[in-house]
Amino acid sequence: MFSSRLLFMNNISVAQRSCKSTTQSKCIKKLLIANRGEIACRIIRTAQRLDIATVAVYSEADTNAMHVNLADNAYPIGPSPPSSSYLNQQCILNVALLCQADAIHPGYGFLSENAAFAEACVQNGFIFVGPSSSAMRAMGSKDKAKEIMSSAAVPVIDGYHGVDQSDVRLKAETERIGYPVMLKAVCSGGGKGMRVIVNESEFLDRLHSARSESKSAFGDDRMIIEKLVPCARHVEVQIFGDNYGNYVHLFERDCSAQRRCQKLIEEAPAPSISDTTRRSMRKAAIAAASCANYTGAGTVEFLVDKDQFYFLEMNTRLQVEHPVTEMITGIDLVEWQLRIASGERLPIQDQTSITSRGHSFEARIYAQNPLEGFAPCPGNLIYFDLSYLAKMSNLRLEVGYQQGDAVSSHYDPLIGKIVAWDADRTSALQKLHDALANLQLFGVGNNVAFLLTLCQHSRLSLEGAMHTKFIDEHVEQLLHNRKDEQWLKVAACWAHLGSYLAMRESMRHCCSDPFGISDGFRINTAPTGDRLTVRSGDTLVSTNIKESHTMFSFEVGKETYKMKCVRSTVDECAEGGKIAKMDIEYGSERIQVSSLFIACKARVYCSRFAGSFIDFNLAEPAWAESLSKVGAFSGEMNIAAPLPGIIERIVVTAGQQVKKGDVLLTMVAMKMEFSLTAPFDATVDRVLCQAGNSVPKGAKLVHLSSGEVGTH
Repeated sequence: MFSSRLLFMNNISVAQRSCKSTTQSKCIKKLLIANRGEIACRIIRTAQRLDIATVAVYSEADTNAMHVNLADNAYPIGPSPPSSSYLNQQCILNVALLCQADAIHPGYGFLSENAAFAEACVQNGFIFVGPSSSAMRAMGSKDKAKEIMSSAAVPVIDGYHGVDQSDVRLKAETERIGYPVMLKAVCSGGGKGMRVIVNESEFLDRLHSARSESKSAFGDDRMIIEKLVPCARHVEVQIFGDNYGNYVHLFERDCSAQRRCQKLIEEAPAPSISDTTRRSMRKAAIAAASCANYTGAGTVEFLVDKDQFYFLEMNTRLQVEHPVTEMITGIDLVEWQLRIASGERLPIQDQTSITSRGHSFEARIYAQNPLEGFAPCPGNLIYFDLSYLAKMSNLRLEVGYQQGDAVSSHYDPLIGKIVAWDADRTSALQKLHDALANLQLFGVGNNVAFLLTLCQHSRLSLEGAMHTKFIDEHVEQLLHNRKDEQWLKVAACWAHLGSYLAMRESMRHCCSDPFGISDGFRINTAPTGDRLTVRSGDTLVSTNIKESHTMFSFEVGKETYKMKCVRSTVDECAEGGKIAKMDIEYGSERIQVSSLFIACKARVYCSRFAGSFIDFNLAEPAWAESLSKVGAFSGEMNIAAPLPGIIERIVVTAGQQVKKGDVLLTMVAMKMEFSLTAPFDATVDRVLCQAGNSVPKGAKLVHLSSGEVGTH
């Protein structure tokens, strides 16, 4: 959460924070936030601190969202799909007129880099909190930005950013540049609309996929091509400009820890860059802003290869990772945005007065399953406990969800961010690790354990050693490191103890009839809990429990584990679940453990585990086990939807012969496109869906036959 802790180094006095109306400025009294999730909450908090009334907008999926409840007022803007709500310019402008807003803040994503929307805001009498539409067209469009930077003698990567967008021209330019290349949508961001192409055979499929994804996310499918620079670092400079020709930078961020162009961990300042290169990058960033008469917050991104750097793009908006800059400078970037949009000068115009202190890391928490190719995981946040993190010093939590909320398949899977600060880089990274280890999240697949493994990897702890392709090249190793065989049997004992305490607590609140438990809590095993068999992956563990006051002993095969439960509480969570929180004396240690139970599933949290938690199935029936192994191939030669989404493109027709790995269709979920492929050589018997269909998880989409075409 944004708190006074952030401002411990702020150079802006309290007196300066009052709204100053002049002939050049217009005071913002009411602000509409044209966004959702954590960034909407982030903007609302700063606006309210400045005594600015806030207005939220929301789609049908976000009716009870956190940003809706946090704002002073909220208005519906349409159905759940972004094209019908958060990308619906006219509807948002209508709400702004209705509520008499003074200004509109676009956040990031959605309409934040849409020049036409910025222009429409001004034409309708609203302040657009961002750069002018002309600056946005100049620098927000990757093709035009490259032309401007080339003319300013800033190094750019060899590529193509021309008007001719035909398949033939793009392929010809790719062959001229030479494989491998990076294909990017002109309006791409967050890894969307971007594809690496390594050879000619995959060019058309990846081009069409990138176009489709970009059109869905940004409403624009134009492409540029760049020569792929292997093993480069992603370093960006935060800049600010005002309407009076003043420009400053707020140092650099290193965003090299990314997977397929999706940033995972960012830090500031960027480590291990020579002073000469650092000065040159900052100078180039200021030049970029000056060339475009840029106002407000902007980020100039570079690829850094040793001491060489190349202009990548300029983001004409607030970045997801802006909090790490705030943490090292003590400057509230959203406040600066609002002041500059009001017509004020930069709060600090002397570059030497802006100082950096300490080091900061940010980790992005995504509803994605790393073990299934980082597929988005929409669903309900059954348990989401941030209480331990809220007590940590110099730590920020930027979240857009709370326990019980639904993570929708219609939007980006970002749940929130953890931002840590400390006096030096090593301490800041350790603080981030400790925060991740104590974050308890259940109900949707997520990347917390993967982030923990990444925090512990020598490549991240060694300054400047991470590059943009490292995670892609070592993802299997990083996933393998999650396994923690040493603690598996002990964790099974803790799962058993937690279930035992949860069942006992439930029975305390009912009559002598154990089936009269009013809260509906059940575990599919003996109510007494004397014996429990759990499964973790391919490993089965059976435990027998014996209790003597607060002492418990567990028999696991021929081994016996003894421990003392010093303190325990049992709480309810969403969907009838229970969580047992325990202080356990085990050996010479006192360890905090949480055991969470939902139906036949258990999760045991403990900071001693490599991935912070271990999952178990409790007495899982055989039919559930066989079903869990099917995945997207649903049996009987049916290809099923791996998650809820919209059918984007159907590639095959009935009667067509396909080879193993051939793309059958593509679907869009959580703003990303997925290809469903043939699991074996086959004939397409039937296509059971149409482009544009909205389908639930498990819906049958294509029927395959290994023999002759069916006659159904």
